[in-house]
Amino acid sequence: MLYTIETVSWRDGRVRLIDQTRLPQELVYLECADIETLAEAIEVLRVRGAPAIGVAAGYGLALAAAVSRAGDLPALKADLAAARERLARTRPTAVNLFWALDRQGKLIESFAGEPDALRRLLLDEAVRIHQEDLAAGEAMGRAGAVMKPLCCATVLNRKALCSIASGSPWAN
Repeated sequence: MLYTIETVSWRDGRVRLIDQTRLPQELVYLECADIETLAEAIEVLRVRGAPAIGVAAGYGLALAAAVSRAGDLPALKADLAAARERLARTRPTAVNLFWALDRQGKLIESFAGEPDALRRLLLDEAVRIHQEDLAAGEAMGRAGAVMKPLCCATVLNRKALCSIASGSPWAN
């Protein structure tokens, strides 16, 4: 049986992630209840690896929407723009970070309904981003399994820690 670990997840209205600065001595989960906590976690490498950072960013905009006190759509969009800007400053070269922020940003820009509907839409999209990353990681694991006997590699921050679950060619 393949053991998987949840590097990043959505739990009880928060972004939950492994604090990778504490590894390997201890496994500690960080509960991010606001954008500043999540942004700091990305900046100081508590969460690492392009896929994990991308999923965290997707959940980050869902988190920003959830904690926003905005009662109307323009105010909610303003709060989300500020959250997006803060997350974008965390790792300026992180491709997956910007991919997820842009994906969520397109939904925000085109949305014209009620604020609570946008909140639900952003969480649903973040879950889709997460699920797509899980599927991509599993596919890479299957593809890489055929090469595993042919070579040996030392991989920085490999397997689940750099992605969301098994997520690398070395997964199997």
